[in-house]
Amino acid sequence: MAVNVHIYPGEITPFTTRIIKETGSIVRLGLADRVEIVSLGKTDSIEVSRISEGITVHRVPGMYAETAGRFGRYLAYLGFCVRACRYAAHLRADVINCHSVHVLPVCVLLRMTTGARLIYDPHELESEVHGTNPPLRHLVRFIESISFRFIDALIVVNESIGRWYQSSYGLSAFTAIYNIPAGNPSDEPDPGRNLREVFSIGEDEMLFLYQGLLSEARGLEAILSAFVSLGSPYHMVFMGYGTMSEKLMEYAAKFGNIHYMPAVPQDELLEYTRSADAGIHLIPNTCLNHYLCLPNKIFEYLKACTPFIVSDLPEMAAIATRTGGGWTVSPDAESLVLLIGSLDREELLRRRARLREERLKYDWSLEEQKYIGVFRSVLSLRKPSPRESVS
Repeated sequence: MAVNVHIYPGEITPFTTRIIKETGSIVRLGLADRVEIVSLGKTDSIEVSRISEGITVHRVPGMYAETAGRFGRYLAYLGFCVRACRYAAHLRADVINCHSVHVLPVCVLLRMTTGARLIYDPHELESEVHGTNPPLRHLVRFIESISFRFIDALIVVNESIGRWYQSSYGLSAFTAIYNIPAGNPSDEPDPGRNLREVFSIGEDEMLFLYQGLLSEARGLEAILSAFVSLGSPYHMVFMGYGTMSEKLMEYAAKFGNIHYMPAVPQDELLEYTRSADAGIHLIPNTCLNHYLCLPNKIFEYLKACTPFIVSDLPEMAAIATRTGGGWTVSPDAESLVLLIGSLDREELLRRRARLREERLKYDWSLEEQKYIGVFRSVLSLRKPSPRESVS
């Protein structure tokens, strides 16, 4: 039976949903008897824990992780790469999933020395993320360009990013796999997971929700400004974790229509989502990665039958139009105020009814079939490692 190793230069948490779905599918369908995840740890020693049957996480520290400044971060990164490579080599992988360009050189080296096959599975358009300077962008593209000769399959988060990779590197194929939740929540929110009850919001008031990473790069400043301007009866709940948590708590204390709630467990999330009138996800167009993105939060709104307001960017606009369950808007406060002011209860209910039909077309069980197809195809290419050839 095969061994599948995933290498990810970040922490594995319940919110690392893409990796959790992929690894869970591999084990559940019996395509590997062991799935090993090598991720970034927080301590100065390797920590090993089992997150479910057949799936083990190996948390590997970086050297000098506590050193301050840019130089210290580079040392921590290099330290993680060296330790992750040495550690993963002993796991005897048949298939390696590389989840970031930051560990792509490590994964290529492992492929060359162990005979394992390599799936490049980035979660973003790696060279074009927000804040990337030109030298780093060129470095990332260089690493990817020389690595693709060793990559056996490319998985991307949507079609637009896949086409960018295809045209930029002359690739023949890619597979777009959406990070969609599995199953459908109840049509009625659980009484204990109703945001209206949590924040004492009346049925005659409108309740909007942002869920996910609480970061300036996610357009939260524009949402805050819009709801300060709108006031009652328009309520805005920010649910998640991140660098803006304190600021959101301050706004919640000052404005009666703005509310903050920490992140909730993934198995409870859609119940809370279901209780909102509409979700909001205003990604600003600050980079090509944002321009082409399709956040998994939109699929969470869709699965919960919660209509959604999204930025007028290609992939997000396409899902809003295709499902008939969303609106697109320029990601600024003034445009958001105008749109929300035009909504009425009947329109929200029509969109919710539309999503109740459309959500049947979107589920991890459908994406899983594409993922399994890639895995099986790559696994069939597996060659004996030099060690196995000698023995």
